[in-house]
Amino acid sequence: AMAGFNINHIDLAPQYAGILMGITNSVATIPGIIGPLIAKTIAHKPMGSEEDYQSMYKEEWREVFIIAAEVYLFGAVVYLILGEGKRQWWAGGSKGIERKRTEYKE
Repeated sequence: AMAGFNINHIDLAPQYAGILMGITNSVATIPGIIGPLIAKTIAHKPMGSEEDYQSMYKEEWREVFIIAAEVYLFGAVVYLILGEGKRQWWAGGSKGIERKRTEYKE
């Protein structure tokens, strides 16, 4: 999955692959920041006897992992449906824009 994701920037716009990687990597960092906060909210270790709350604590962590799996699955489905490796019209500089304009005229 990572190999396809990383090479896709070069396929889309070779001249701007670094910029695209920076933007997408910055956006992808947000779940890494928010994820632990959500996990802490969902699966907090209750006060009291360990035996009394052990099964409840396991269920809370199960919910955290199910949510994580759903997020990954959603991302994979969106990428499979919308992802493509075609060079973008804006990636060719001024020549690419001119080429796109002539394609519309034909």
